[in-house]
Amino acid sequence: MEILTEMQPYQWVQNSGQGYIVLPRLSAPGVFHFFGTRLLSGPSRGQAGAGLTESAIRVRQVHGDRICPVNEENVGREVLEGDAITTDRPHLLIAVSTADCVPILLFDPVHRAISAIHAGWRGTVLNIAGKAVLEMTLRYGSEPGAILAGIGPCIGPCCYEVGEEVWREVEQKYAPGSEIVIHGKEGKAKLDLARLNALQLAGAGMDPDKIGFSGLCTACLPGLFYSYRRDKKTSGGMTSGVMLTDEV
Repeated sequence: MEILTEMQPYQWVQNSGQGYIVLPRLSAPGVFHFFGTRLLSGPSRGQAGAGLTESAIRVRQVHGDRICPVNEENVGREVLEGDAITTDRPHLLIAVSTADCVPILLFDPVHRAISAIHAGWRGTVLNIAGKAVLEMTLRYGSEPGAILAGIGPCIGPCCYEVGEEVWREVEQKYAPGSEIVIHGKEGKAKLDLARLNALQLAGAGMDPDKIGFSGLCTACLPGLFYSYRRDKKTSGGMTSGVMLTDEV
């Protein structure tokens, strides 16, 4: 199965000095989405996207695989703990923060449901992306083959070198192949997190042709993105979000 063999084009949006990225594969009637950059600024210092997403529902991210549904009962509660959010409520922006980890946004145009996912290497090993698809299937009746996905800017295999404890866990659980784990010298390897998450989405039943990817590496582009790896833990983070709008 070919996943992300051709990078999908992205579109740059700039409005009143705010700059963010959208993916054509995820651009459809009835949904608004964005992937944040350093140019998506707001009043909360070091958190790119705060100005656009002040009213967004977020989670306290813990690098796990918990998926938090947002409904009438919990929409007004304090921050939930987990690494993904899902809802079928319109006009409710759900968002995650990343600075090298993989932001993934899902949209079911048939049953009108969305998810926002934060996938670091630990969450990826736990298959949080695939579990988010399953959650939408069980909770909203989504058909995986109808879901649209966008994988935003994240650290690429060009820059993401990991030790044996990381790549061995990935290989033991998924045997993903040489395109995902690119072995180097002295027990090191480079990991393609975006491609692995795309494989997991497809493994959950999604159509690979409905998975879009920006192809942008956060560590390679300091002018556009914060990077935890490049900036030695001193960076801020980008906000990525998705919201159901009125049907067209």
